[in-house]
Formats: sequence, C-alpha cells, structure tokens
Amino acid sequence: MRSILIALAFFTFFQLAGEKTIAQKKDSSELFTGVPDKDPQFPGGQAAWIKFIEKYVHPEVASQKNAPAGKYTSIISFLIDSLGNTSDFVVEKDAGFGTAEEALRVLKRGPKWIPAVVNGRPVPIRKSQSITFMVSK
Repeated sequence: MRSILIALAFFTFFQLAGEKTIAQKKDSSELFTGVPDKDPQFPGGQAAWIKFIEKYVHPEVASQKNAPAGKYTSIISFLIDSLGNTSDFVVEKDAGFGTAEEALRVLKRGPKWIPAVVNGRPVPIRKSQSITFMVSK
C-alpha cells in the first residue's frame, strides 16, 4: 500500500539559486533589490498558510499516477500584487506525476494576501511555494 505525506517549504523566490528578494516598485518599472521591510503574509500567518495547503492538496495524486516510491517536489512561483491579489503562477519545477498541476490548482484557489511593504508602501513581489509529495510502498 502506498501512502503520501505532504511537506511544505515556504520561501521568497526570485532566482532559483538566489537569496535576494526582488519587488517591483508601484510607481515605476525599476526593480527593488533587497529584503522588503515587511514580507507578504497569508491571512492568519504561516500556520494558516500550511493549514490551507494541507486542507486542499490531494496527497494521493502522485500514487494515483503510479509514481514509484520516493519524494516528488514541485515548485510554483506567483505574484502577490500591492493589493494582495495573487496571479502570474509559474511552474518553476515539475516533479511529474501530476504534482505541479495539483500544486497550481491549490495555490490558485487561495485568498488575498497582506502585501509586502517597502518604505511604508505596499509593493508587488514574487513568492514561491514548494510542495513535496512522498510516496511509500
């Protein structure tokens, strides 16, 4: 029998190998490079974000597509605009077996966020979410 566990890792994402936060200034196309004064936040915080994902992800998706035992991590990046709306979802890493599609389905379903803040103003910012599906025999 196969079982699946979902592991979540939330991080700011702008370059796959980078650690910088890049936010676009509201009043120009120039990019802000650095760490925002305040990161965007899911309503209710990190614990609520994890609970939201756990509630809506179908963990059996990889095993239903006959994935062999192992870890399958898909990464999705998305834009959180200055009003907290999410858009521009991009599959950064597709582990296969329907995992990226499932991650996209859940993330697109989410509510508005509290936007990132730079110099007292809300700014658009890209975030990334990895979801790991663990399949065991």
